[in-house]
Amino acid sequence: QMREEGNVADLYGLRDMVQFDIEVHHDLTREEMRDVLASNVDFLHYIGHVDDRGMQCADCYLDLTDEDLEISVSAFLLNACQSYQQGEALVHRGSRGGIVTLSDVANSPATKLGRIIARLMNSGFNLRTALHVAKRELITGHQYIVVGDGGTTVCQSRSGIAVVFGISEQGTESYNLSADFYPNGNHGVGSLSWLSLPVAEDNHYVPTQLTVEDVPAKELTDLLDLELLPVFYSDELVWSDNLELC
Repeated sequence: QMREEGNVADLYGLRDMVQFDIEVHHDLTREEMRDVLASNVDFLHYIGHVDDRGMQCADCYLDLTDEDLEISVSAFLLNACQSYQQGEALVHRGSRGGIVTLSDVANSPATKLGRIIARLMNSGFNLRTALHVAKRELITGHQYIVVGDGGTTVCQSRSGIAVVFGISEQGTESYNLSADFYPNGNHGVGSLSWLSLPVAEDNHYVPTQLTVEDVPAKELTDLLDLELLPVFYSDELVWSDNLELC
């Protein structure tokens, strides 16, 4: 189910500094699913169906709550209806953390959220912050929660911390900028952060939100070129590499 989300794999490994080894499996049998869960995987993105019987496989169901399973998956997104219990079982059996659902989820918003989470994790965001950003974009994001260690990351962002920009037009050639800095990986609470802007050179403790008004378009463009970042432009989530300023 939700087969169209299969192209979410295209969002992994986009950054030049990290090369991901991506494997995509379709219609796994129960035994094949057991093998995947036992493999040394940094991030498992499961797309399918979950109910009281467990995770649906091609031949039957695999219930993680009562199976004698070997789990080596580090982090996960179980993008299926009511996947909380199955995700909690993964954590109890050795996974660091993951994102699960509390209720039934519709295919279209689940697909969109899966793509957002995939790209955020690929950009170095931890589970907690990735889901927080996704919830800002999608009201259905509140059907998802983090289980286990929400600070789990797949890779490190180029700046070390997680940054989300908010941009709105101020005039014909200037913009208002907000920057949310979140603790991430080795850069925890109390780390120092700053913006590479001539008008905002002070250091600030993480977590924090900075607001800078009347930023010239050229300076903002140069800032966006430094790193691939999520940007809320006029309250819509876009990515810095796809954002063209006037």
